[in-house]
Amino acid sequence: MVTSIKIGEVRSIPGKSVHGTYKVAERAASTIDLPISIIQGRKPGPTLVIIAGEHGCEYSGIVAAVKLARDLRASELSGTVIIVPLANPVAFDARYLFVNPIDQVNPYGAYPGEPGATVTFQIAHKILNDIALKGDAVVHLHGADYNEALVPFNYVPMTGRKEVDEESSRLASCFPVLYHLDALPASKSTSVPPVGTTYAVTADGTLYWEVASRGIPATMVESGKEGKLEEETIMIHYDGLINVMKHMGILAGKAEYQRGVRILKNPVLVANRSAGLFIPKVGYGESVNKGQLLGEIWNFKGKVLERILSPIDGMVVCRINFVAADSYPTQTQPYLFYITQVE
Repeated sequence: MVTSIKIGEVRSIPGKSVHGTYKVAERAASTIDLPISIIQGRKPGPTLVIIAGEHGCEYSGIVAAVKLARDLRASELSGTVIIVPLANPVAFDARYLFVNPIDQVNPYGAYPGEPGATVTFQIAHKILNDIALKGDAVVHLHGADYNEALVPFNYVPMTGRKEVDEESSRLASCFPVLYHLDALPASKSTSVPPVGTTYAVTADGTLYWEVASRGIPATMVESGKEGKLEEETIMIHYDGLINVMKHMGILAGKAEYQRGVRILKNPVLVANRSAGLFIPKVGYGESVNKGQLLGEIWNFKGKVLERILSPIDGMVVCRINFVAADSYPTQTQPYLFYITQVE
């Protein structure tokens, strides 16, 4: 027997695709509502939760989620797919980087949330408790804000629970990407977040960590570049999700798993100290050696104020592309280079 799922005022109907909105917070003269789709088959089966648009300008994941909600046919499903294509609508409206412009908090690291805190924590609390925890698996879609370019990869939470971690890894392998990052909590990580920002560089505070630590397998895929809509990056999300549904038995067919995956670890966020013009010397995807020149900060006379060197041997997974550089990390530009070691 198929059990109906209710999220706010949106209730699933077996054999139907239901689309609506879920109110997650209130403003002085308006509400913050998340678009939500629940596609439920007539046959019983597992529930997959898909969350996209946590960063308002990471369009590849948003569009892939919308496309999936449009394309899925409930008559072909055994189980249920819950899709939230836009988890940060205020940032989307404002074309705002990384954070919720209301409280300047990055939702990526705001979980498990808090109903009595500022708006981003309120939204995180509802996404986790009212949506994500209804799933038998959770997939989180990210994909380079409009100041970022990155190498596609998946985050895989390493909770220490063998069965959960192995299934999270299998979910990640459903996506056609060559790199997985083993995501660890701060207590087991050498990575340090930028002082003065709410950017999360460890697994702490992320949605995929919160659900995995509760026993629900999860992964987060990063695929996108500079807020651009490119078919290749959209389809990494979309094809991976189709594979996940086949893997879970929600869709008929045999899942295809990515082979030859390399593991990323110990991410380091490299920032500048001097203000001026950021002149990068390496691109994303490039291998670098410890001490190698990554970029320079110039003043407006062309004088080099600072040479930015790599602190480790590794790969530039992501690079910021704004030329304007403040003299300290900010909420909307918390780093210049995201470098990891590669196994």
